[in-house]
Amino acid sequence: MGQLEFQHKLDEFQKTLDVPKWYLGLSDYQERAIKELTDDLRDDFEQGTSFRIEKSLCRLGLSPLISKKKIRTMVQLGRGNDLAFLFFILEGYYISERKDGEYTTNEKLLMIAMAKIDLLPTLRELDRILPPPQLSELDLKRQQRNEQHQQKTSKPQVSPSPSSAKKSKRLPYFQRQPRPKEIVVKYTSKPPNHIASFPFWPLDQPPQYGSPTEPPWFSEYNLNPVGRLVKSTVGEAVDKYFNHLNHMKVLESRAIVSRRAAVALGNGHIRA
Repeated sequence: MGQLEFQHKLDEFQKTLDVPKWYLGLSDYQERAIKELTDDLRDDFEQGTSFRIEKSLCRLGLSPLISKKKIRTMVQLGRGNDLAFLFFILEGYYISERKDGEYTTNEKLLMIAMAKIDLLPTLRELDRILPPPQLSELDLKRQQRNEQHQQKTSKPQVSPSPSSAKKSKRLPYFQRQPRPKEIVVKYTSKPPNHIASFPFWPLDQPPQYGSPTEPPWFSEYNLNPVGRLVKSTVGEAVDKYFNHLNHMKVLESRAIVSRRAAVALGNGHIRA
């Protein structure tokens, strides 16, 4: 099997999966790189460096990697926040046209990294905002059966009557034997009704989302489209003005060169 045929079969298999198109399976090596990315980014931001986060991006699998200068700029723009850093890198250098809704490998790596980093904080906030879960009909019936079973087992035991005591003293040879029941054995098994398992959510226990973290700086950022429009308009006007000045300086320098050339040419004719 050639490499192109194998890649084609792999693409067809991924299309059949019920997952987002940007989802990508990661190795244990890449998982560790994502876990260590936050600490590396924090240290680089505080020290004004970029070599730690550059190694983390290499271990994640980004290829080709942007220059060290661009990485250092993104570290400062992200202000030490891992989500902002990955988003700026994605939107600034690795965004593609996404023809037919397909993502590049670099896009998938960055988006799955952001999803894994922000999964627990997102679930914690959803639990805080959304109403508590309601029991389904099946759970309600199961709960009622458990309550009835507990009530039956908790009833006081009635002392046996004299007649039953007399019957119990009879020998088993003279007692009526129970009719045997046929036991049907099924050798087929059914898979459990289990959809997914989460390592942070133990069975029949509340979820463990870890220690809460401080809200990121962009959560308190106020969008101001009017101010952004005014700023961009003023910036364009200033750029046009300085471009015009630069153009005038170029024309003046060319005119000075032309005058000097004309003077030199005229002096040459006079001497001749």
